[in-house]
Amino acid sequence: MKINTVKFKSFRQHRDVEFDFSGDHGNLAVIKGNNGAGKTTFLNGVTWCLYGIVDGSQKFAAESLLSQSDIRATKPGDEILTEVTIALTLADGANATVARRIFFARNDVGVNVVQLELDVLSRDEVSAGYVKQADPSEWIESKLPTRFSPYFLFDGERLDRFFRESDARFIKDSVLQIAQVDVLGQTIRHLTTISEELTRDAAKNIGTEGATLAADYERACNRIAEMEKNYEDADTQVHESTELVEQAQGKLGDIAVVAELMEQRKQVLGFHDDASARYQSVEDELGAWALQAGPSALLQEMLDNLRAEIESARREQVLPPPFDPAALIALVEGGECICGRELTASSEATTCIKHIISKYDAISEVGDALSRLEGPMLSALSAVSKGKTTSTAILERLKNAKDDMTSLHLKWEQLNQRLAGHDDAQVTLLHDQLRKAEKAKETAIDSRARFSSELSHLKQDQSILEKRISSQKTQSVKAAEALRKSTFSQLTLKLANVVYDQLSDSVRNDVASSLDRQFKKMIWKEDFIDEVGIDENFRVSVVNNTGFEILGELSAGERICLAFAYSLTLGSVAGIRFPLVVDSPMGKLGPEVQNNLAAILAAETSPKEGQTDQQLILLMTDTEYTNSVARILAARDPLVYAIDFNVAVSETRLVRELN
Repeated sequence: MKINTVKFKSFRQHRDVEFDFSGDHGNLAVIKGNNGAGKTTFLNGVTWCLYGIVDGSQKFAAESLLSQSDIRATKPGDEILTEVTIALTLADGANATVARRIFFARNDVGVNVVQLELDVLSRDEVSAGYVKQADPSEWIESKLPTRFSPYFLFDGERLDRFFRESDARFIKDSVLQIAQVDVLGQTIRHLTTISEELTRDAAKNIGTEGATLAADYERACNRIAEMEKNYEDADTQVHESTELVEQAQGKLGDIAVVAELMEQRKQVLGFHDDASARYQSVEDELGAWALQAGPSALLQEMLDNLRAEIESARREQVLPPPFDPAALIALVEGGECICGRELTASSEATTCIKHIISKYDAISEVGDALSRLEGPMLSALSAVSKGKTTSTAILERLKNAKDDMTSLHLKWEQLNQRLAGHDDAQVTLLHDQLRKAEKAKETAIDSRARFSSELSHLKQDQSILEKRISSQKTQSVKAAEALRKSTFSQLTLKLANVVYDQLSDSVRNDVASSLDRQFKKMIWKEDFIDEVGIDENFRVSVVNNTGFEILGELSAGERICLAFAYSLTLGSVAGIRFPLVVDSPMGKLGPEVQNNLAAILAAETSPKEGQTDQQLILLMTDTEYTNSVARILAARDPLVYAIDFNVAVSETRLVRELN
């Protein structure tokens, strides 16, 4: 199968662009351009045209597809057509054209959707004309089923969750359908219906007890049908809730890490508030101390000078101990010393006392003053000394609080950087959604297990009834014939189920074996990988050489290699080489891995004996389509388009480059 052309009309920045991949050059095509130039728009255009899917979802605003240039170039009342047309050559050589359109009406504020169309024109023979398919969606589903699309049309930047748990049923469907085992599954469902009808008919024709058995069997069949519906609904709920869980995790990254970082940020903010409050408290304490001890601190120099003066006076003995001059005068006037010695007017003792009185009278006033000041001085100096110790301690606590605030603020900023893009309210909302989805998933899993158990018991009861019906003896030829048909249909159904299980296991093992070989060829550390497998539940696993499951630990490069390996495997098993369209196939790869992958892709999509080329369209930036990658791909003589985006008019221009 090959994409020959893709035409865009008013589809986002592709206002009027046609990519021509016809001819041998188009079997390997490179569409290169800067981010935002329109490469992803090309992929979205292809998936939208075929499946009505944009950015991996059918939920999008139709107006978002419309070219902004056309909106600006039109006036209210004008009609604008958005259209993508793909011309295909199918595996059997037939040609087809798929076109999806949206008709818009311009209004004063924007546009309204008027009509949506999907057309498929197919031509089985060159000489025949094109035939318009009555059901274009069904035609597309039969040629390139939707379930295949994630493995042939994908964005390399979004492979971090490729082969996730919720993909298991799609992998099963893709594996079984591509090997046409699903046709046998449809046959089994039809055989089941026929077998039940024949068994009911047999029971009705074997007499009175047969009528009772027929009624019991009818109830058993109805209960089984009801329980199968309940099981399918529960299984759907399991997959949907798993998808919701994975979507929430995808939006948040690793939600456990995000939640932990948010909790750390909350704690850091709390610690910062505590440190800030502590800083304010210590600052207030410092202010109170300053009011109390400040005056003493300001007078410390004067107090130190006073103390030095007192000590100096004492050393030089110019500061006698305090005395009372009046007492000395009384002794002279009384003529007698306190020791009993007579003090006459002309005596030496009297002269000495009078000299002391006259000489030290003034000094005693100073001494008295100094003596009276010494006590308060010493008290003040003690307070200053204690205040200094107190202030040092306060300042130390102030510094510690400030250091804590600085350190915590730095941690807070670092956490903010790591949580950039995670709005607290949005994260909380998504976290709540995740918890609800996980709870819904657990409930659905429990319900599915309960329904499965009940279904198993009901089928056992049905089997017992079938044996009872088959064992009935009857003389009626009609009843005997009905019993024979019933027995034969049951045996046929059992055999079909055995064949289905064997074929499913065989195909699954073949796909797993091919996937294992393809993947190991693509990675440089193939000896590190022991096995790539697909279990009975169709979950892909990658086991290393020590026996550990490492699918979740694969690098971006290894994941894209696994994706390519699976796509190539599906094509080889089916014998159909579907086109591969990959956006940013090497965006997360290093140069060595880029070169290795380019060589593998060029080799694996090249013509095999008895087969045509497998078309490969790579949407790449200059960092992916490097000189070395270009040289490797040159062996396939690729078609190279360069997309140039004109910012002024929001349109792309296509340039075909020469190799």
